[in-house]
Amino acid sequence: MNLSVQQTANALSGVDPTKSILRDFCNKATSNGWSERYGKKHRFRRILNFPAGVRAPQKVRVYERSDHYLLQWWDSAAKRNLAMRVDGDLLDALARARTIDERIANQGNSGITGQRIRHTDLAARFCEDLKRRADAGDIALSTVNRYRAAIQHYVDFQTAGDIGHTAYANQANREFAQDFAAFLTQRQVCGNGRAGAQRRTMRSSHFVLDAVRAMYEWAIDPDGGKLLPQDFRNPFRRALGSRRPAADMTAAPDITATMAANFLAAADDFQLPLFCALLFFGLRAAEPCMLLFEDIKDCWLHVDCKPELDFETKGHRNKRFPLVETVGELISKHAKQRRGGMLFLRRDVAGGRTNVAIADVNHETLVGEYRRRLGNGGADSRKRAEVRDTLFRDCGALNYDAIETEFKTVARRLNWPKTATLKDLRHLFCTAMSNSGMPEGYRRFLMGHAPGREAIVAYTHLNKLTEFYTRAIETELAEPLNVLRNRLQNSEVRV
Repeated sequence: MNLSVQQTANALSGVDPTKSILRDFCNKATSNGWSERYGKKHRFRRILNFPAGVRAPQKVRVYERSDHYLLQWWDSAAKRNLAMRVDGDLLDALARARTIDERIANQGNSGITGQRIRHTDLAARFCEDLKRRADAGDIALSTVNRYRAAIQHYVDFQTAGDIGHTAYANQANREFAQDFAAFLTQRQVCGNGRAGAQRRTMRSSHFVLDAVRAMYEWAIDPDGGKLLPQDFRNPFRRALGSRRPAADMTAAPDITATMAANFLAAADDFQLPLFCALLFFGLRAAEPCMLLFEDIKDCWLHVDCKPELDFETKGHRNKRFPLVETVGELISKHAKQRRGGMLFLRRDVAGGRTNVAIADVNHETLVGEYRRRLGNGGADSRKRAEVRDTLFRDCGALNYDAIETEFKTVARRLNWPKTATLKDLRHLFCTAMSNSGMPEGYRRFLMGHAPGREAIVAYTHLNKLTEFYTRAIETELAEPLNVLRNRLQNSEVRV
């Protein structure tokens, strides 16, 4: 090995030759390396002297760097310095700096996040916020579950698809939204969200895309997630996704009045009061499950929210139906068999084959038992729902699956097509009310829909509900009404 004179001298003086070589290399790199070649290009230069007549930003520092500008400021919400790159000239940088200045002066923070957030983290935080809203009573737990299932498609897209440069939600753009919409067109799902059911292609992606749009709006909202900048443009704002052909509004309902008459004729004594309530009152399929004996008041059937039992109707709207003619006679006769408790019981309980832990209790006692089971400690929405469902099961109440099973039993006996579903009884009710000439305001009330925000709504009183309702069922639902009347007159119904 040939050593230089300096290295020989170092060796004789006891200096490590290897360390000397490294020191010489570092000195050479410092004098002729990266700093000299790239330092000028990447060096920050703060701008302190602005042109005459131009006011300098108060809270934002402006730096010039190569071919762009950099803004830097202290953000009280983030509790650290934040920075923003501005591609353009000095006027562009000043305009953006003044916008940030105004936000800090008016809101106390810039409204700009300095962190990147992954898609999975965004979805998890959004679902957690939904759960907190449910715990606070702002939304129903079922709403949380629907949104969580929709957002899960978004999460699966991140693991299944190649998202490339959009690995963070901050980088999502219209191209990302279109790729997600295309992913949903091939998404295989179970019918009605039931695990284990036969999988099929998603028929419509509108709800999923709406849920994702709501998630991004929440992330942008300074009073919501505050995870994205306020000037971030939601890529899901515009309508995307597969479009189903518009339904033929002139076609008859999948269940006609004649079919409904045949259904009531084939129903047994247990099924008849239940499906008469669904048909002649247009109830949602799950609403009979929460009806109590005391919901029949002064010849009216009240379908109300029960916040003291953590039950809310869809839309949070109360409605009531006049118990007139044969329908009222059947429902009243059915209610007289109960001293209290649930208006509609399960088949095994109604037939006496199963004894329930809580029978024939009034509303006040039921509320007291519910509060006792909850205990003194605060329970979240999921725990409250479990306690409520258990309580009603102990009272012998129906559930949605039981009603669906009873409906399918009769429908199969009549060889109905699969397109005729339980919900079509509600379609038939609304169509019959409309065909009878009932005004829209009355129909909205009976269906439990929002009356609208027009000023005319506040001046309109539905003081002829009984007259319009009686005329509708006697004309448009005459066939099933006659079947019910004949069964009652022939004493076939034993409730």
